[in-house]
Amino acid sequence: MIEINEGIKNICFNKLRIVVILCVCCMGLLSRSYVSADNLSNVQILIQPQDMSGKLGEQLTLSVKTEGAIAYQWQYSTDGKNYNAWSWVDGYDKANMKFELTEGRVGMKFRCKITGEDGNTVYTNTVTASKKQAARITIQPQDVKGKLGEQLTLSVKTEGAVAYQWQYSTDGKNYNAWSWVDGYDKASMKFELTEGRVGMKFRCKITGEDGNTVYTNTVTASKKQAARITIQPQDVKGKLGEQLTLSVKTEGAVAYQWQYSTDGKNYNAWSWVDGYDKANMKFELTEGRVGMKFRCKITGEDGNTVYTNTVTASKKQTARITIQPQDVKGKLGEQLTLSVKTEGAVAYQWQYSTDGKNYNVWSWVDGYDKANMKFELTEGRVGMKFRCKITGEDGNTVYTNTVTASKKQAARITAQPQDVKGGIGEKVTLDVQADGVISYQWQYSTAGKNFYAWSWVEGYDKARMQFELTEGRVGMKFRCKITGEDGNTVYTNTVTASKKQVARITAQPQDIKGGIGEKLTLDVQADGVTSYQWQYSTDGKNFYDWSWAAGYDKTRMQFELTEGRVGMKFRCKITGEDGNTVYTNVVTAEKKNEIIIKNQPQDVKGGIGEKLTLDVQADGVTSYRWQYSTDGKNFYDWSWVAGYDKTRMQFELTEGRVGMKFRCKLTGEDGKIVYTKTVSALHINYEEWETPIL
Repeated sequence: MIEINEGIKNICFNKLRIVVILCVCCMGLLSRSYVSADNLSNVQILIQPQDMSGKLGEQLTLSVKTEGAIAYQWQYSTDGKNYNAWSWVDGYDKANMKFELTEGRVGMKFRCKITGEDGNTVYTNTVTASKKQAARITIQPQDVKGKLGEQLTLSVKTEGAVAYQWQYSTDGKNYNAWSWVDGYDKASMKFELTEGRVGMKFRCKITGEDGNTVYTNTVTASKKQAARITIQPQDVKGKLGEQLTLSVKTEGAVAYQWQYSTDGKNYNAWSWVDGYDKANMKFELTEGRVGMKFRCKITGEDGNTVYTNTVTASKKQTARITIQPQDVKGKLGEQLTLSVKTEGAVAYQWQYSTDGKNYNVWSWVDGYDKANMKFELTEGRVGMKFRCKITGEDGNTVYTNTVTASKKQAARITAQPQDVKGGIGEKVTLDVQADGVISYQWQYSTAGKNFYAWSWVEGYDKARMQFELTEGRVGMKFRCKITGEDGNTVYTNTVTASKKQVARITAQPQDIKGGIGEKLTLDVQADGVTSYQWQYSTDGKNFYDWSWAAGYDKTRMQFELTEGRVGMKFRCKITGEDGNTVYTNVVTAEKKNEIIIKNQPQDVKGGIGEKLTLDVQADGVTSYRWQYSTDGKNFYDWSWVAGYDKTRMQFELTEGRVGMKFRCKLTGEDGKIVYTKTVSALHINYEEWETPIL
């Protein structure tokens, strides 16, 4: 019997549906617009059910408004996960359901399963039933403004309120109850604005169902001022023949006049389009209006005028991605959201991939065909790739960047903060870069041991913190306490704040030598430097800036030695952190020379066991190597006696070294090798020299 009744209901409903479709089609033909039959067969939730509260034993109502629905089934849940169908309360299978609030139903979750004409089902948002509580302000009263003598209204919206008492104050501290104005004990109160009430403070004392009181925010009454634009009009875009709307939101406006311009300079008032003298104006987009400029002349309460920003009308274009989706992180089981922002998009399709190459269409997650898509993070989706296929107004498609879903990790510092320098009174900045962070806390220390949290400087709880350098903060230590997504904390390196110093040269440049065409290098090392400028001079008096050699503005400069630069003088002009300049020593570039032996080594004599010395003096030498020979023909390098690679070598005369030959191998600046003359070690018999005893 129930099935027959349901069949009759369906037949009646289908007849009604045919009538509705015919009516809508006729209306569409008359208005030159067309309604797709598919839109009627898809259920659409127009107004979601809302959370509700009441007293125990009170009848509560759940409601939903839809289009294209043929069946409703209200469901309840005690844990927010498992839902059961209701079949014994009033309206359990209707758009409006009533039930009695009991202790067991306080906190219970509800939703409605809705079946569309196409047989598919959708679910409403989940809502909750609760007991009446203390008064809660849902919409605070706002500051009011008017002309002197005008009636002004203060309003508050609440939940659970049983009594209102509006109060006023002239000093913002001491409040008095009003009892003589209209609505002094209502949610909305009216009063006349007088000079004495301009700047007066107001609040409302609200008594809740539980007998406790709360106070609204304090608001102020003021006189009407000049017109102020709160939301500027925006550029508009449409198809040719489409109606476009320009809007502006203001405070204190009494008149609007929309204007147009074809050159962006000369503006004419519009008087024939819908809303030309309203905050919202409509006009048809034609070829002649594509690229046209618009603005609105607004007259304020005080009679003065202001103009909105200039905006432009354009044709719909290819879809353009303005904000790409970002990588998302969450805990397993958490709902994650992927979002994209576009211009000119008419359709979205989110796709997923397990290998980053092959993408599949999603059709079962919330928002798979919207700009915002939600999905639950599971182990299988960790590391999964996502992108969105976007269809533009022109029918072409574009794809977003590929993004990845990952689990929340421990905080990881990718870039440590650095020591900072500045002048006294200067703003200095500390930065840290880290992954997986949910909070930052900068800390300071005067001794580097005990650290204290900062809470009064700009960015103390951000990745970037700024503070003023004072004498007391010079030498102070800083670090950042970073809390990761997993709840654990890490600390950055400790850094120091110091004053900018005078430039100080720690290593002077040196004279240099090279071959013609060879690259020569000048170096300087200095502390507290902000800039370098190498200079040259041909006479050692007048110096000129170099700007074409590699590193002319660096600590190290390279240049090619030419004949013209042999003997040239160089120095570096150094600017310190404090803005003052210092100059390095003057150095000279010279050509590498051939070896010139000035003093040859000489034969040496001595007794057995005596230390003998061989000397050579030469110019243009880069290395020395003393050699020995037992036959005067074959020479071998020495490497174990003192000075074997110096201009002066010492060795002990032994029996085996008597008569030995020596020479020195000299390597010149130009890479050539020359040898000294060969000398000998001779033995002196001191006993033969002794004077005979008479």
